[in-house]
Amino acid sequence: MRFLVFLLLLTLIDIGSLSQVRADHSIESRASVQQVDTFPSQELQRLVGPIALYPDELLSLVLPAATYPLQIVQASRLLKSSDNDQSIVPEESWHPSVVGLLNYPEVLELMNADLDWTWQLGTAVANQNDDVLEAIQAFRHRARAAGSHAFVIRATLMGCL
Repeated sequence: MRFLVFLLLLTLIDIGSLSQVRADHSIESRASVQQVDTFPSQELQRLVGPIALYPDELLSLVLPAATYPLQIVQASRLLKSSDNDQSIVPEESWHPSVVGLLNYPEVLELMNADLDWTWQLGTAVANQNDDVLEAIQAFRHRARAAGSHAFVIRATLMGCL
């Protein structure tokens, strides 16, 4: 009988410690979720600056593609190698936005040439998507208010205005 009581107590102690481990793990999980990389408004303005005046259709490719920097590198390499071989096709596993950027080699090369910026933009898109979109709109409004000739020309050519 003592042996059964001992086993019961041992089982209860183990279950209690397991519950504590689960609770601790849950707290750590929530803490790690809350400790995501976020950027202040001015930093977001800097991140979206190079692309803010692109038409919305192009932005709808650039923003999600930035969350796949490795695929950006692979796509850029594919474009460079396709100069010699037109039969090369993109990987089936690539995100559709990266595949779509193959039609915009200058943009793809911009993203490939500055992978730190691409990584940061992708992080901002993943963690602060609404803030990124607001930063783009704020950038466009500031450019329009400043009467930027570059903005008007670029936006008109790309169909933003």
